[in-house]
Amino acid sequence: MKLFLIVAVLRNKPWAYPAFMTALGLLIFYQSYKLLHVFSLGLTALTILDGIVLVLAWHEYRFTLRTKSPAPASSSLTKCIQVLRPVTRLPPCR
Repeated sequence: MKLFLIVAVLRNKPWAYPAFMTALGLLIFYQSYKLLHVFSLGLTALTILDGIVLVLAWHEYRFTLRTKSPAPASSSLTKCIQVLRPVTRLPPCR
């Protein structure tokens, strides 16, 4: 499941970021629970690394939301405007 979410995040699927962060948060919670019962230096390092990845994923998700551009005009409409502009002498689009 985690591999599927990683691939979806790499493909910039907007739904994948919250799902990935939720799954990673649950994993961190489980690792922390295990650390309360049996201390392990390796598990501690892995939990810290997962926390860093979670923060980076959150930052990337926020960045993706901020830079999301509006939907482009349909290609047929754009072609039609480009064809009609010389004929009708429309001013250039801004």
